Amino acid sequence: MHDAVAAEAEACLAGLQAAFSHGINSVQVETDSSILERAFHSHDYALSPCSSIVREIKDLVHLNFSSVVFNYAP
Repeated sequence: MHDAVAAEAEACLAGLQAAFSHGINSVQVETDSSILERAFHSHDYALSPCSSIVREIKDLVHLNFSSVVFNYAP
């Protein structure tokens, strides 16, 4: 893990994978990382240390969920 943002991204990925494995296809993701929330809504994350995790999350969401909302919750 590179930093706290990468750790948060890994936790998000694990939660989404668990939701998918239980047949859930609509989720709301809340994070206390404004950096991670921005990464979910843009392509600016490409050079960040957690870019591969964010890409994996976006791919999982695109392929397996009908509705996903990412919110910043400080």
